[in-house]
Amino acid sequence: MRYHDALCATVSLAEAQAELRRHGITATVADDGTLSCQETGEKIAEPIEPDGYEGADIIGVLGY
Repeated sequence: MRYHDALCATVSLAEAQAELRRHGITATVADDGTLSCQETGEKIAEPIEPDGYEGADIIGVLGY
């Protein structure tokens, strides 16, 4: 996926976790769906729909 497309994409929880794992980040999921870094506790993303996250939030945490 191209960078701009990834920024604008909505990704599922499974897709977000898989991408984070590829970069060595393990995410926990709170009851409200918020993704946080297991190691640091830093919030990664809040859901924008029941099982969807903004691609920009996931990419932002990866440092792109």
